[in-house]
Amino acid sequence: MKNNLIISLLPFALMAAACGQSGNGTGAFTTESASFSDSTAHAALKSSVEVPVATDKATEEIRKALLETYRCELEGCGFDEDYTVKVTGKQSSSLQETVDRFCKEAYSQFSKEADSDFDDRVSGLDRSSFDSDEEYQECIENMSGWECRIDISLIGKSDRYAVFKSQNYGYYGGAHGGIAGSGPLTYDLSTGELVTDFIKEGSEAGLQDILMKGVRDYMADNDESVELEKMNDVLMTDDGTVPIPTWTPYPTDKGLTFIYLQYEVLPYVFGMPEFTVPYDEIKPFLTQKALDLLGLEQ
Repeated sequence: MKNNLIISLLPFALMAAACGQSGNGTGAFTTESASFSDSTAHAALKSSVEVPVATDKATEEIRKALLETYRCELEGCGFDEDYTVKVTGKQSSSLQETVDRFCKEAYSQFSKEADSDFDDRVSGLDRSSFDSDEEYQECIENMSGWECRIDISLIGKSDRYAVFKSQNYGYYGGAHGGIAGSGPLTYDLSTGELVTDFIKEGSEAGLQDILMKGVRDYMADNDESVELEKMNDVLMTDDGTVPIPTWTPYPTDKGLTFIYLQYEVLPYVFGMPEFTVPYDEIKPFLTQKALDLLGLEQ
């Protein structure tokens, strides 16, 4: 069994530089990162978490909220709704201790369920359908185990807000894995509040041209151009429209970014459509809260 826990404390500007990105904020805002990895014959859990160092009330609230999100994400790393991991450990002032406590508790349950699933799949094999014992044993040896990866990281920051992204990957022996999670999480740095209402209610119809263009541009960027009149043949939605995504759109210095989950609007092969709408286009559809956060006039 392998178990690794790495903890680091770095200013965001240094973290961004290490990732080949430019820093987008100055001042006292710093982040702290921890990672966890454990695996057995039939299960693997990997995770990395980045949260703010609590230097004031706002960053303290953001830190607590992100770690609670992390705990909930770990509880969702089971195979289906009939199997649920329970993480009852409490947060501590040490990120290392918190991540270690949460992940070890989750992995002890996750690995047991993975072992049980493996045994069920082996017992379900019809040995008579194999030409030889060697072929039968080879099939068992090639059976994939469970894999879960949970990551929370800082993906953007200004002097007004910080954006973290919570994304999970799970594979449970099927045709392919899948991505889930809470997605982008935008926090107001003046209050520590999670901002979820960027788009005004009832805006979906008015946004159709913008959203459809965004999806088509994404497809074109991936060498899959589709004429507008043929989009109904591609879209996964029942009515042929592009909805506001499940994941909350998030702000960047170039505009509001939209990300769609696998199968949400396009088939799996297209991945996760993502595009950014400039603020001059999206501004009429923004809530007052979003306008205030972004420093945009009504």
